[in-house]
Order: sequence, then structure tokens, then C-alpha cells
Amino acid sequence: MTTAAAAAPAPSSGIAARFLLFITAYFVLQALLRLLAVDSLGLDDAEMVVITQDLAIGYGSQPPLYNWLQLGAFRLFGFGAPAIAILHFVLLWAVYVLVFLSARIVLADALRAAVVALGLFAIPQIGWEALHSHTHTLLSLTLAAATLYAMLRVIEIGSWGRYLVLALCFALGALAKYSYIPFAAALLVAGATLAETRRRVLSLRMAAALVVALVLVAPHLYWVWTHLAETLSRTSKFKIDDDAGLVLAWGRGLLAMVVGVAGYVGLSLAVFAAASFLPVGRGTAPTAVKPGLPGGRAFVLRTLAVALGLVLVAVLATRATEVKERWLQPVLFVLPLALMIMVEPRLNAARERLLALVMAGIGVVLLAALAVAYLAPGLYGAPLRANAPFAALAADIRALGFARGTILAESHYIAGNLKLHLPDVTVAEPEYGLWPLAEGGRTAPVLLVWSGKRDRPPQALRELYERLCGARGLDPEATPTRFREPYRHAPGERYELAVVTVPDCPSGGTP
Repeated sequence: MTTAAAAAPAPSSGIAARFLLFITAYFVLQALLRLLAVDSLGLDDAEMVVITQDLAIGYGSQPPLYNWLQLGAFRLFGFGAPAIAILHFVLLWAVYVLVFLSARIVLADALRAAVVALGLFAIPQIGWEALHSHTHTLLSLTLAAATLYAMLRVIEIGSWGRYLVLALCFALGALAKYSYIPFAAALLVAGATLAETRRRVLSLRMAAALVVALVLVAPHLYWVWTHLAETLSRTSKFKIDDDAGLVLAWGRGLLAMVVGVAGYVGLSLAVFAAASFLPVGRGTAPTAVKPGLPGGRAFVLRTLAVALGLVLVAVLATRATEVKERWLQPVLFVLPLALMIMVEPRLNAARERLLALVMAGIGVVLLAALAVAYLAPGLYGAPLRANAPFAALAADIRALGFARGTILAESHYIAGNLKLHLPDVTVAEPEYGLWPLAEGGRTAPVLLVWSGKRDRPPQALRELYERLCGARGLDPEATPTRFREPYRHAPGERYELAVVTVPDCPSGGTP
């Protein structure tokens, strides 16, 4: 083999195939770890089990698309944890693949595109948190990645088919999570303000695409208009400060934004900076920067800047003083691509390989860390919610003779996990209220369930019972039955439930 042949870069198709193989194997392992290591659900997945008991056009404060997809997964794979894990990890896998495809269009370099996609591992909210939590946030991330790819394809060739795909992405993104909307708007603003992309955005075809997207979203928008109280039910999480002066509220909002962005970008920034400026491959000339999509690099950077600006305007306009890092996912997922664009003139072959190895290594470390968190939670610090012993607790409840009926739980975390292990029951909790009976189900008996050592059901739980069965039937002095079971893989930690059974529903309640 000649020296020139040995130094030749790997073919683009070979790099793409290896990336696809790695990322597919990675998320298959993550799904198997989830299914084999734990048998309970985290907060978001448990909530999804509760609110997929019925098909609706709206569900509380979040758009309905993830609910619909989860219902479809239950129909396809059967009700249970596998359907939940499959949907979750397919969506997460799609994020990495779509970011790779977008980066390849912009950079015209498969290796650098793979580094960009693997760079998502270095974003804590994507690389770590999304592995064991997130539903609507994850879907909005997937749709944002799909929208970026669709937009770049439109900029390449503005065919009607590509505009139609973009319209579908706009609509699905809005139905995934409302925090997606600033990113979609940023794509349009960035495209309209750059000479290379303006003609694709300021066109009749784009106008038609936006009309199609609006038509697709219109039924849900009508639901939002007629259910404003439900849609705004969780605005307290933004910690909106109406009492402080305008300047003070803006200052707090700006600080929250800076802290949120810093927590999101810190590790990625450090890795790219280290690989680009440390003396790696000294004496080796930087690899030539390939042209890529005309205007593509400027488009990505401007999209990121505009999106952050729009989020900041929203924070200041609403006087929000809380900006959680996960809310920024549909915007900041482009960070690795933006960083690559900024540092690529400094990258030689050694630095490219170093970046790829470090990013892939971070992913492997995260896989091992999650295995430790599931299988040896004492080393992690505390058991995750998915380690809670709901399989054993459901068996305890079944031993009481309760297998069908209605469970009224203190929280959707408890309700969803009990439903997972008692699939023939109907569950309800105070936030979302009552649901239609499970197929072939019945209202009575009614089981009230809450956590901790309280001797009486919480007030919200008693009110939920009265909505279902009326004021009679529940003995206020009834002594609850208590179950305490050890967390899975953490026998020293125990989770306790208190239950009260009401054999009959006096009013014959119909949820």
C-alpha cells in the first residue's frame, strides 16, 4: 500500500455506514438496559401512561402528538414497557441521524458530520437526561432536527415535494411541544435575511407550506382556544414575577437565560475548544474546508442566534424567571454543528479523529453511568424513579383481591406505574382528572393510593373520589393498608404506599 493510499480519507459512504451502525447499536443497548434493569417508569413516561387512556385532540398543557404516537405504539407492540422504550429510543436515535444528515449537507464532509452528531453526547440534557426521561421534550427535539434537515433540503432544491415535507415538519413540531415554535420561526427569519437562502423563504411555495402547516394544526389550535385554563395550567413552572419591577424582572429573566444556556453548552464548548487549540497533530496542515451548501454555514449560525434571541424576548415579555435547560433543546441542539463551523478551519486529520473518539467515548461513558445508576444506585447516589418497586407493590395490591376497578392515585407517577403493572384497571389522579373506563373495565371497587406515612388520603384525592362516586362510601376514619417494598437493586431503600379500598361506588360513577 502506498503512503498516499494509506493517508487517504475513508470514503464518505463508509463513514456514514459506521456512524449508523454505532448509533443504532448504542440505542439498542440503551433500550435493552432500560427493559432488563428496571421495571418501573420515570415521571414523564408514567404521566404518558395515564393520559393515553383515551384518544383526544388535546391533553392539558402539552400538545397531543407524543400521546398519539404512544397510543400507536401500544396498538402495534402491545401495552407495556417495551412499547414505551421502543418509541423513546427510536425518537432519540432519529435525532442523531437527522443531525448527521443536516451536518453532511452543510459541511460536505461525512467525518465532520459524524463528529457533530456524536457531539450531542456532550450536551447533558440530550446525552444523559434524554436517556431516562423526557417525552414531549424529546419529540420536539426530534421534530426540530427533522425541520432543520427539511429546511436545508428546501434550500438545496426548492421542489414542491420538499416544501410539503417542510410543512409537515412545521405542523408536527407545533403539535409536539410549544417550545419548538421559536426554532421554526428562527429558520424562517434566518433564511429570509441571507442572500443565498432568501429566495427559498420569500416564495409562494413557502407561503403555501405555511398555510398547509396551519391547516394541519388548526384543530388543535381550536382546542387550545376553548381550553385555555388547561393549556396554561403549568405556567407556574416559569416562575413569572408579576410583583417585581420591570427592570428587576428582566434582570432575573436574563440571568436565568444565561444560566440555562451555560449549563447546556459548557461541556460541548470545552471539548471542541480543547480539540481545536491543544497541540494535536502539530506540524500537520489543517484539512481543507469543503464548500458544502452555499450559505449553509451562515444559515446555521444565524438560525442559532435568532432562536436564542426569540427565546430571550419571550422570557422578558412574560417576566419568566425560570429557564430550564431542557426547554432550550429545540434550539440548542444545533450547537455542535455551530461549533464545528467555527473551529473547522483549525482541524487537521488528528484533531478530527480526536474529536470523534472523545465524543463517542462520552457516549460510552454515559451508557456505563446509566447502567450503574440502574444496577448499583448506591454508587450513583440515590435510586432513580425507574428503580421504584411498583411491580412488587402492584402484586401486593393484587393480593388484596383488587385486579379490576378504578385506582385514584395521588400523582400521575403513582397512577402510571400501577397502570403499567395492573393493565386492566382505570387510573386517575388530580391533575388530569377522570378517564373513561378501560375496555371491559368497571368503576368499582375503587382504590385510593398515596405515598408516605399520612393516615388519610390527601384532600385532592378525596375530592377526586367525590367527583367519581359522590360524597358517600369513603370512610374518613378508615385505616389505610400500608405496603413497603425495597427499590430494585437498592434493598436498603424502600418505597411506601398507603391504600384504602372502597368496595362500591355509591353513585355508580362514570368517569
